[in-house]
Amino acid sequence: MTASIKEIRRICQASRETEFYQFGWFEGNFIRKVSPYFTKLFLKIRISANQVTFISLLVGIAAGIFLTFSSTRFWIIGALLLYLFLILDDVDGEVARYNKTASPRGAFWDTISGLFVWQFTLACASFGIYSALNEIAVLVFGFSAIVLLFLYNISTLLSYPILHEKGLLLKALADRPEKSFKGVLRYGQAVFGQGAQGLFHGILVTSLIDCFLSPFAIAGFSFNFRFIYLIAYDVALLLGVMIKIYNVHRRGVKVARF
Repeated sequence: MTASIKEIRRICQASRETEFYQFGWFEGNFIRKVSPYFTKLFLKIRISANQVTFISLLVGIAAGIFLTFSSTRFWIIGALLLYLFLILDDVDGEVARYNKTASPRGAFWDTISGLFVWQFTLACASFGIYSALNEIAVLVFGFSAIVLLFLYNISTLLSYPILHEKGLLLKALADRPEKSFKGVLRYGQAVFGQGAQGLFHGILVTSLIDCFLSPFAIAGFSFNFRFIYLIAYDVALLLGVMIKIYNVHRRGVKVARF
């Protein structure tokens, strides 16, 4: 007999919030409130946590494919699929906790899936913006964003030995609560950080704006709001890498995702 939604929330979600990790506003209201219904479905049809991870990966790839098109309608579909990926990305952990099958191997594949979708989505979005504007600068910023994203993720991994030496690794592995961010930084984290979740916000908002506004030219270069978001994402990633490296080496603490 599959547990009720209330029971699934108690078993699969209550233990996730700690002093280091708290559900952000979007995650708590639009992901964690929806995910138990998918979890209950997968438990009923006996889908394992690793199988859910694979399904979420396929959904994330489908989202990226829709972003390769220039049409904002396809981008909105891609954003909705990315939202579904975010839900399923939590469902696999909930299924594992309910079935008591959580393991380092499962966490590894879940992390690999999330990082792949993050970079794949960014690459596809860059190609879609280029298709809309036919502006070579888009590909330059897109390539730069992918490289910076790689540096951002690898700088975290390479910081672990330093943090371990200082006895701060366990704290570093836990995401800082979103409540520690205030004002502009909190909104910046929601749009430019948090992995695929940040991309979801930016893709959805800018594609909706571009539904109503035509591309425009500045100094001979064509722009739309999706391109402006890509440029801003580059800047945010660059700042994130610089701040992360500075804090790890000078202060010995991990910077939460910017």
